[in-house]
Amino acid sequence: MPLFGRPNVEKLEANGNVRALIKALSYAPDPQVRIEAAEALGRIGDESALGPLSEASEDHAWGDDQSVANAAAGALGKFTLRRMQEAVGDGPITDEDIRIADDYWASVGTQRVPDRDSH
Repeated sequence: MPLFGRPNVEKLEANGNVRALIKALSYAPDPQVRIEAAEALGRIGDESALGPLSEASEDHAWGDDQSVANAAAGALGKFTLRRMQEAVGDGPITDEDIRIADDYWASVGTQRVPDRDSH
């Protein structure tokens, strides 16, 4: 039995508790907690979550029908889009921007750049 019980992801996100959200990415008893933690980390946008999210996006050991990995990949996509938008300012995201982002994510071991229409 867990000592502290199910993490309250909504409260952790409201408090900006990135460390606890990263820890919640590996909360074994409930895949929904891991999904919510990944989504919250994507919304917060703290770069310390990039490594754990990348790992979670590739982790298929949980047997959660890919839901956690997909949520983590979506959160990584939000980071990518945010950084791309910062780079281009108010201009449009170009095919070259997408290629650069693809190259970056390939270099860290994943290719999870979202469709440009999803932002």
